[in-house]
Amino acid sequence: MEKLDPFDSNLTEVPYGEIAEMRSRCPVAHLDSGFYFASRHDDVAAALRDGGPRVKVFSHEGKMRALDVVVPDDEQLTGEIEGPRHTRLRQLLMTALHQRLVAASEPFVRELSRSLLDDIIKRGRADLVADYAVPIPSQVLAHIIGLPREDFVLFRAWSEEVVSGDYATQNKSERGEGLKGAHPEFCAYIDDLAADRLANPRDDLISRMVHAEVDGSRFNITQIRSSIAHLIMAGNETTTNLIGNALYELLTAPTLLTRVRADRSLIAALVEESLRRDPPVLIQPRTTVTHVALRDVAIPCGARVVFSIAGANRDGSVFVAPDEFRVDRANAKDHMSFGAGPHFCPGAPLARLEARVAIEEFLDRVEHAPIDDDYEHHKIKVFWANGPDSLPVTVTRAPRPER
Repeated sequence: MEKLDPFDSNLTEVPYGEIAEMRSRCPVAHLDSGFYFASRHDDVAAALRDGGPRVKVFSHEGKMRALDVVVPDDEQLTGEIEGPRHTRLRQLLMTALHQRLVAASEPFVRELSRSLLDDIIKRGRADLVADYAVPIPSQVLAHIIGLPREDFVLFRAWSEEVVSGDYATQNKSERGEGLKGAHPEFCAYIDDLAADRLANPRDDLISRMVHAEVDGSRFNITQIRSSIAHLIMAGNETTTNLIGNALYELLTAPTLLTRVRADRSLIAALVEESLRRDPPVLIQPRTTVTHVALRDVAIPCGARVVFSIAGANRDGSVFVAPDEFRVDRANAKDHMSFGAGPHFCPGAPLARLEARVAIEEFLDRVEHAPIDDDYEHHKIKVFWANGPDSLPVTVTRAPRPER
């Protein structure tokens, strides 16, 4: 039995060394908690691809929920649904979250990044997590959904409540059961917005959701609420961490910063290598639907297996010098940070776009941003997430745009 606790929110750093040692010694470990922990790239990739309409071994159902939590079908988050129902709902979501809608958001992301940076430069001081990485994903999602600007701050507050509260794991809060009981103001707002867009459609996500149809099926209002909650939890936190991790790497690696400043075509590769080496999501739990032997470890039906994205992304059998940050790594995109197979993250194109634009604008507008001398890097206190909890800097404006 191993003592590693992948659900420990008090960890200040990702235990990469411990995971690497386990990956070498016991790549499928039985933890003291009773969970199993798999950390090799090929095992993680195979498990994440198992799903959709024909689950063979590893089910997504329950996912991050506590073991005794039962969630009604329509209230389940998209990422924890299996079988034909997942396929149908994902098709509806992808119909609504069309690539054109994502691409059309780039001017908004760019204008938002510039505005945030202008405010930061005026002050001369900033926490690049709280003042830059956090507001970008929430405001971009609010824009894509179709919220008026005056409601962005409200939406951000609700988003933080949904992510940080007990709803994600317990399907309840002290206020009530389910999403509507736990966060009634958020749900009432979404209900009103959906009713308005049903009568007055626009070119936004909520309009596409209420009007989307696949094989005669449409979203009901409960599914719309749950899908937006899923986008908040899967998109806001993860993209914030992606931006924060990438900025931290740039600001602590002067040679890399100089290189990327000189060659902006490297930014997309920087984003992928950041996703690989410092994954915003650390784990993907699954539940076995049959008895299985994984690396000769017998795992019973109904067991919870935690697949380590952090372990897979630093597997030396796949990535040369896996602990190093290499912006010219040829196979960086082989990372598992967006998942794989039927449950591959539908927001991946949007996350990549937001991170790329945020970094481009930062390099254009900021000449120097030294991190405070007394700074200590700590990851955020969310067990499944990985990003700096703060990034305090002193900021100097760039003399002119560099491109």
